[in-house]
Amino acid sequence: MHLSRCSWTLLGTVTLGLAVLTSCGKIDADEMAKKIAADLRKDDPKNRFAVGDDQPIVVAGGSMNFIAPVGLAFVADTPNKSLDFTAPAGTQITKVDVIDPNDALNSYPIAPNTNPQVKITYDKKKGGGSDPEVVTISAPKGTDLTITSDTKDMSTAHSNSDRFWSHPKKHKSISKVQVGTNSPVSCGNDGECSVVIHYCTTAVGVQCIYH
Repeated sequence: MHLSRCSWTLLGTVTLGLAVLTSCGKIDADEMAKKIAADLRKDDPKNRFAVGDDQPIVVAGGSMNFIAPVGLAFVADTPNKSLDFTAPAGTQITKVDVIDPNDALNSYPIAPNTNPQVKITYDKKKGGGSDPEVVTISAPKGTDLTITSDTKDMSTAHSNSDRFWSHPKKHKSISKVQVGTNSPVSCGNDGECSVVIHYCTTAVGVQCIYH
C-alpha cells in the first residue's frame, strides 16, 4: 500500500465493499474525502475480492474524517459522547498503519483480543494557534471500536453518510499519531497523516491480504 499526498488510493476491496484513504493536509482533504465517499456509495460487485481480505477503517488527515467499508456504519453514542463502530462478525483488528507526510508506512501488528489504543493529537488550528485535543480510538477486545475525545463530544460528529463521518471541529489538523506504547508519528505542518485500522477474518487457515 502506498499513498501519494493529494491523491487517493483504494485500500481494502472486500466482500462488503471497499475503503479509501486520502491525505491532502489542510488544502482540500475534506472536499476530496466527500467526493471519494460519494463515489464509494455504489457497492459495485466488480470491486469485490474473496473473503480473507482485510476490511479497514480509515482515518484521513486534514480535518479528521472517519471512513468505514461499504455496507458498514458508524453510530453516534450520545450518552457516552462517542462515535462507535461494530465489527463484522468473525473479524478482529490485526494491524494499524500510520502513513506520515513523507508517505512512509508505519505498521503495527495487533495481537488477538488486544486494544490497539490509537491516540491522535488534533490540536493545530488552521490559520495559527493551538486548540489542544486528543482523539482516542479504542477497541478493548480488539473488535468493536469507540472513538472519543478528551475535550469534544464525538457523538456530535458530522455524518456525511452512514459510513463517512467528520470530526465536529473542522478547522484543525493532526500533529501526531501514537499507536499503543510505540513512538508517536509526527504529521508535519498540515496534518498530513492517515491511519488505517485493518480488520481481518478470524477463520482458521485463512490468510489476511492487506491492501
